[in-house]
Amino acid sequence: MGNVVQELQLGTRLLWKEKGFTIATLSTLVVCIGANAVLFAVVHAVLLRPLPFPESDRVILVYNSYPRAGVVDGASSAPDYDDRRRDVPACRELAMYEDRGMTLGSQGSAWRVAGASVTPSFFPLLRAKTLRGRLFRPEEGEIGGERKVILSYALWQKLFAGSDAAIGKDLRLDGVPYAIVGVMPRDFLFLGAETQLWTPLAFTAQQRSDAARHGRSWRMIGRGCKTTWWVRSRPSSTCCGAASSASC
Repeated sequence: MGNVVQELQLGTRLLWKEKGFTIATLSTLVVCIGANAVLFAVVHAVLLRPLPFPESDRVILVYNSYPRAGVVDGASSAPDYDDRRRDVPACRELAMYEDRGMTLGSQGSAWRVAGASVTPSFFPLLRAKTLRGRLFRPEEGEIGGERKVILSYALWQKLFAGSDAAIGKDLRLDGVPYAIVGVMPRDFLFLGAETQLWTPLAFTAQQRSDAARHGRSWRMIGRGCKTTWWVRSRPSSTCCGAASSASC
């Protein structure tokens, strides 16, 4: 024990004597430890931590891939969505979504918020439930019934201080009134914490037409898809998928 103490004392004196070396060594250790902590946090958040909804390993991203054009994960169109719901039995559930900024409030008291337009199948696919109110109904995914909105927990607290009276009230988005039908739980999250509200994604007749097949601007997710599936929904369109992603 005495030898250990003597060696520690000697090492301390040497380090104190060589202050430049000591400072450089300690600085290197601090940087390395910090870098490893950041790297672990990123790896844990991206690769190790499961997504915050039930059976997240069963949810996949469905995308269009055109290798000859250099497009690996292109967005999907309304005809793609209709075709795959009809022609791809290997995927039990499909949904579309689009991130979008919206102006909340009226002139003089308006600000931009991060929102998303989603098909009514979006929340059921994620097995998500509201904290207050309800989810979107199928008919609210059609033109004429889409002026409904679901709030995030944070926005509900900010605008209504957590009052249940928020359900049924109108919220002006881009100058148009939307009826509040639900509030999501505090811990609901889908690929980003910044989304503050959701509105139904309703396709027009033109967007559903075959002429709009290549006018892609939405993202698609699926659940319950088999490990591999193939379907030809159009003579020029072949779709395939895998356990973690799908392309078409």
